[in-house]
Amino acid sequence: MRNGLAADAMILLDPLLDVLDSMMEVGQVETGFPPLLFSIAARSAIQRYGLPHRETSPLAMAKTLDLPILLIQDWEDPVTRSPFAAELANTNPRVTLARVPAISVDEACLDGKEEWGTHVAAHPCRPDWTRETVSTFVQSVVNMAPNS
Repeated sequence: MRNGLAADAMILLDPLLDVLDSMMEVGQVETGFPPLLFSIAARSAIQRYGLPHRETSPLAMAKTLDLPILLIQDWEDPVTRSPFAAELANTNPRVTLARVPAISVDEACLDGKEEWGTHVAAHPCRPDWTRETVSTFVQSVVNMAPNS
């Protein structure tokens, strides 16, 4: 992959695939103002700190990975949004997209999360589903491995 990192498979949970979009959405989550108002600040931060964007974005990199990837995505995540997960799954045939079963904003598992809502809430809100999904994926990777 990069920097000498090797992997046989990957599990992504509500992944940050588009830095610009997520930075703008975090602005809305934290302030209640529309995401577009954070566009200039987000673009400035990307430029200033050399954050991955466009052809170096996490989404662009993930599209090129040739290994089994489980992408667990909550479709209502307000920060790492589902269109990017869908794009990755539609572009990379090695991606298994697992949509988190619907989570109601009234569920106790979201207490205290406020506007962050269902962001990274799969395991706290759907623990059995999450464990089964991960277990099934890991087992499939183990079964594909040579010498298994």
